[in-house]
Amino acid sequence: MTFDPTRYAAFLKKYATNGPAPGGLSIALCDRHAERAPDSLALMDEAADGTITTYSYAKLRELSTRFANALAARGVRRGDRVALFLGQTPEMPIALIATWRLAAIAMPIASVFSGTGLLHRLAHSGAKGIVTDRTGYAKLQPMLDQLPPDMTIWLTDGTEAGTADFWLDLAKGSTLSPGVPGQGRDPAYIIYTSGTTGKAKGVLHSHGGWLGGVGGLAMIHTDLGTTGDVAWSPAEWTWIAGFSGILLSFLYAGTPLVSWKAPHPFDPDAVFAFMSRHKIRNTLLTPTMLRMMRQVGTPPPTVLRSLFCTGESLGKDMFEYLQSAFGLIPGEAYGQTECAPFTVHNAALMPARFGSLGLAVPGARLQIVNAAGEPVKCGEVGEIASHRSHPQTFLGYWGDEAATAAKLRGEWLMTGDEAWQDEEGYLWFVGRNDDIIKSSGYRIGPSDIEACFVTHPAVDLVAVVGLPDKVRGEAVTAVVQLKPGVAPSETLSRELVEYGRTRLERHEYPRRIEFMAQLPLTVTGKVMRKAVKDDLWQRDAARA
Repeated sequence: MTFDPTRYAAFLKKYATNGPAPGGLSIALCDRHAERAPDSLALMDEAADGTITTYSYAKLRELSTRFANALAARGVRRGDRVALFLGQTPEMPIALIATWRLAAIAMPIASVFSGTGLLHRLAHSGAKGIVTDRTGYAKLQPMLDQLPPDMTIWLTDGTEAGTADFWLDLAKGSTLSPGVPGQGRDPAYIIYTSGTTGKAKGVLHSHGGWLGGVGGLAMIHTDLGTTGDVAWSPAEWTWIAGFSGILLSFLYAGTPLVSWKAPHPFDPDAVFAFMSRHKIRNTLLTPTMLRMMRQVGTPPPTVLRSLFCTGESLGKDMFEYLQSAFGLIPGEAYGQTECAPFTVHNAALMPARFGSLGLAVPGARLQIVNAAGEPVKCGEVGEIASHRSHPQTFLGYWGDEAATAAKLRGEWLMTGDEAWQDEEGYLWFVGRNDDIIKSSGYRIGPSDIEACFVTHPAVDLVAVVGLPDKVRGEAVTAVVQLKPGVAPSETLSRELVEYGRTRLERHEYPRRIEFMAQLPLTVTGKVMRKAVKDDLWQRDAARA
């Protein structure tokens, strides 16, 4: 691969402004394309029975305007929250853009949530409406008497007592603009954190913030708006990466999107076939998905141009596999719900540094600081801080000024992630503050250890945590989920200890191996280390 050293600098310069689209997201994602090329394809939906329905940008403008008026007729006003509890369906972008036409606030909720997690998001936000389907409604039914009293429930596939019919209300709506759409610093959407370290917090973002930070998302895909692009991902559009990095990014670019409810659990053969059938050129796939796809013997041909990866580092072996299998260079992104992305590692734009977080995106100013908030020397480990001038910095946590103040300290957003920076500006992740293991005076991050152990042929997933130890303070412990057909044993445990000893530093390799049939994962496919650690504490207490 030939690398052009001027390309990264040119990319930063290109996206140095606040984005070429004026106004708010409803204008940027829909109306400007409907004005420029009304018949251009915005969305193609493949139903479960194989039926395909297409939507032009002109049609998307009409439908979203009608539903905006339907929202207004049901009492939704500027600043009200509208929850979108949907899978990958056409109703998602229609309802999303409709919400922004009223300067109301969209609130995507991943379809995996139910019970207290779902109730907390709706009650805490004071949602004025929710758009869902019968599957989502089944999860709402047990909590109907606990929902905000004036909340309207729209169903996209029929009605139940006390609900509204999405498509019937839409059909009654006017095609005239319902008012002044959201723009600039107006709040645009709330996405709740995963809640793995406490109650989920509502992260509030603005219209102008997303538009100003589009360069970082373009950097992932080696630019947006390339002729011939067609985008799809199995990732839900309600997850921050799927929402921002696929749904919004490719509508913004005027690129056709494909919606399809991918099989659950993840089926790599079906995904390969779908991408080949629709000539998908742009996608988001997590490392976990890619590892499963790698096991497919002879996949059908694809025409992928860009691949967005997030959640964990791919590593050199996966990078080389993607180059040989698909002929593409993946774009890896690091960010948080509060601001994303901070950095991108894309070997098409910068020299590859495998295992790193990459370089800062356009508009980002990053530094590594110590506990006192002071910058550390190059190569020293500290906390990643992002300057608040980053355009996609969140407005604050919904209804939680104390948590906002703790996250936004002075001019900096504190990530809670520890890393170090090399002389070329690349960031190297060490771990979450909460995940750092303090053993024998060392501060040990779990990421490199986990990356080592997943290369063992018997290991499917691994979580590395610190457990109380009278001598070391904390003992580095590897909790392993084995590949199908592999059984845990003392022999394998000793083999894994030796595997780590010969590949890792003396102070960091795990002396203790535990096996778990299924490691707990977040909605985004990340291993929940805290849940793993809590489970081991309970095991140890039971053994005592």
